[in-house]
Amino acid sequence: MVATDRRRFTPDTAGPPFAATAVVEVAVAAAAAAAAAAAGATAGAAVAMGAAVIGAVAAAVVAANPPSSATASCGEHGRERSGCKECGGSAICEHGRVRYGCKECGGSAICEHGRARYYCKECGGSAICEHGRKRYNCKKCGGAGVCEHGRERSGCKECGGSGICEHGRARHRCKDCGGAGICQHGRVRSRCKACVGACPHGRQRYYCKDCLGACPHDRLPSRCHECRAARAASAESDK
Repeated sequence: MVATDRRRFTPDTAGPPFAATAVVEVAVAAAAAAAAAAAGATAGAAVAMGAAVIGAVAAAVVAANPPSSATASCGEHGRERSGCKECGGSAICEHGRVRYGCKECGGSAICEHGRARYYCKECGGSAICEHGRKRYNCKKCGGAGVCEHGRERSGCKECGGSGICEHGRARHRCKDCGGAGICQHGRVRSRCKACVGACPHGRQRYYCKDCLGACPHDRLPSRCHECRAARAASAESDK
């Protein structure tokens, strides 16, 4: 009679606990294989019995260790259940965001400065390079987001960036494409007085020197050629 190692089928030595019915199935398969060997079964029959034993062991493991609810798919939406908003996943907070990235909930991915920790310069975030920029978009670091033309890849026409529409414009600011940056009045949303309101001086806040402050040349700092040239020269000297 073929000796069987009963220990490998016992719940306390087989690793994860088996369901009771699965243990019975394994025992029955092992007994059948032993009986076949004792009766002088052919090699093919012995192989079949061995396969039955292996199959029973595999079934026992699966039955005793079903996928956890945290990693199981929700099925209906094709996402992990814990991260599915529609299914009310445990990783989604009351504000409809992933809990660890929610500022209101104090998620672990948010730093003390109220930013995503890996993008925070003060915290030395891993996504910030030695030049103080996002590593992905840094030309000096050769970031993956910079194309061969020295532009952000998504906004490069020559590279066919995803941010460029079929009309050759930035997709989010294209009226013909109905870009999200265009308001119902047909203007750039952030610069529309009707949408965001005018400043106390009756101007678009973005262009108001009284609100933003004027440079020494009495222009908006972002639109002053002299100030831009001075900043560029200063950056070169710091290299």
